[in-house]
Amino acid sequence: MPTLEPATDLDSNVWYQLSELAVDDNDGDFKSMLQPTAPGGDLRVGAANKQSYWQFQKIENKPGRYQLRCSDTTVKKQLSVCYRPEVINEKLRTRPCLMPIEDSEMQQWDISLWDSDTYRLTNVKNGTKWNLDCIPNGPVILSSDLEGEQPRQHWLMSSVGQVNNEMYSTVYTAPPESTGESTATAGTTGSDSTAATATADSNSDPSNTSSESNDSDTSSSGLSAGAVAGISVGVTLGVVALALAAFFFWRRNKRKYQVAGTGSPDSPGKPDNSPMAVSPNPAYSSVYSAEKNSASPAAEMMHEQRPVELSTGQHQRHELA
Repeated sequence: MPTLEPATDLDSNVWYQLSELAVDDNDGDFKSMLQPTAPGGDLRVGAANKQSYWQFQKIENKPGRYQLRCSDTTVKKQLSVCYRPEVINEKLRTRPCLMPIEDSEMQQWDISLWDSDTYRLTNVKNGTKWNLDCIPNGPVILSSDLEGEQPRQHWLMSSVGQVNNEMYSTVYTAPPESTGESTATAGTTGSDSTAATATADSNSDPSNTSSESNDSDTSSSGLSAGAVAGISVGVTLGVVALALAAFFFWRRNKRKYQVAGTGSPDSPGKPDNSPMAVSPNPAYSSVYSAEKNSASPAAEMMHEQRPVELSTGQHQRHELA
């Protein structure tokens, strides 16, 4: 396999129409275009009667490496690689496909120059032993058949317009495995613009790391404002409930003392100032008054006579002396 120069001149702010050398050339408008068979499905080279165009978003850490997005699926998906085990021919099972965007080498492509007019596309995950190829009237595949002339592995590109949309400016790059670095890059789609990169390195300044750690510990140990407010409300309600209970028992005891006539519970041992209850009937006395004694003088009663049995038919009356 000859060593090819990376294609570094592809503009991220341009929509490209792709075709292949077996059906088109650079002398005029393309009659065919690379297009998805369905959203998220396989690809094919079909008639140029659709709006299926491609954006090549540069990955700055290596020249000629791009992420490919189709106008049919916008930034929701990127060109990736799928394996179709149900396909009988093993050589046709590895295929390009549109999949949801992720930070993976399966969605990164190295594009090289066959010559001044045609390009080679290889997937970073699968390596340079697999080229983007096309089956006549069939699917687009990744082929390991690299011998001889392979015109269907020579791809043509033609610019059709500018992207001019900021949502296409985001680049997803995998972090280097040796440094543990996490990188998120956001650039513009203009050809002369530069990407702005924000990097969080695990080997950063220890003082900054310590400060951030202390801040996180402080924030994690404290209570949130909502939690403090909830605790305050709970304590307040508890105090109010205790006060109401104490008042209820105090009133209950006070009433009991007042009914018994023993005074209020606030001043135990002191007589109550309320008047005593008086019965409407005069009090009973065991001693008769003088008037009653003078009106009916006392007299001694005679001894009772013994009872005498009377004869039949006789009635005898005895009077007391």
